[in-house]
Amino acid sequence: MKDEWCIQGRGIARRFVEQSPAMGRWFSVYASRVENRKEERVALLFTDIQGQVIFVNNVLLKMLGRGETEIRGLIGRPVHEVLGLRPEATRQLIQEVARIGRVYNRALDLVDRDGRVIPVSCTGEATYDEKGACIGADLSFRTVSEVVFAAVPLAGTAGSMDTSDRTYLQ
Repeated sequence: MKDEWCIQGRGIARRFVEQSPAMGRWFSVYASRVENRKEERVALLFTDIQGQVIFVNNVLLKMLGRGETEIRGLIGRPVHEVLGLRPEATRQLIQEVARIGRVYNRALDLVDRDGRVIPVSCTGEATYDEKGACIGADLSFRTVSEVVFAAVPLAGTAGSMDTSDRTYLQ
């Protein structure tokens, strides 16, 4: 299974399907930009239906402050332990992916090995067996940039808009 999936173009998300003969599965991948536009790689984690990790890529390892030598120790562990999430939040995420088939841009706070919180946007896609039963979730993560809030003057101060006697939405 490749862990070198790259986004084509300028940070535009891309969906593709790829077979892994070694794992005996097909993967539907939704890839989007992570952190640096120059890299344009996506952080991936695949689970089974019980929420046990079956695959992580190097981008996710780096995001979590882990080395490549740790990858074998992460396989088979619960997703919440690997990502630093609450078990209930992980259970809800995987159940929603299994029930609906996918989730887009779910806000999550991952925790790296040093305890730092990493705000990410998570997209998940269900994995199905040949009979159509959900057997796992394929999760992709991208870091969330800081949100910049516009400064709005308080009512009654210079520069504020007076809407006390009329509504523009009626």
